[in-house]
Amino acid sequence: MRGCAYVCASRAVIDLLKTRARTVVYSTAPPASCIAAAIAALAVIESEPDLIAAPLANARAFTDALGLPEAQSPIVPGIVGEAHAALAASKALEDQGFLVVAIRQPTVPAGTARLRIAFSAGHSKTDVARLVQAVRPIVAQL
Repeated sequence: MRGCAYVCASRAVIDLLKTRARTVVYSTAPPASCIAAAIAALAVIESEPDLIAAPLANARAFTDALGLPEAQSPIVPGIVGEAHAALAASKALEDQGFLVVAIRQPTVPAGTARLRIAFSAGHSKTDVARLVQAVRPIVAQL
């Protein structure tokens, strides 16, 4: 969706904005299929509150099982420290079938590399329990 704006300027400035403003130059209306999917997603959000609550519930089950501070969102950061350690942990988890991305400098300050553990409604209690077991040795090393 596009936002609206009003510009009060000379014709030259307006023409410059039309041709150089990145938000105008690189804007394209999304395809109808994307709009239909967004409308369908809004219907799901409205009609299935349990499904919407599941990602946070999964994150909280994970943090509770590991004795970590209670998750405040479906994305749980696991601060590891050095980038090489975060990359190694991410690879070890990948080898066990988990997609846990390592976030490191320059995205975060040096020495605060972390794992980005994201939960969805598609994760079962069994999935969360398996992840807890896979992450437990990493947490123990911190």
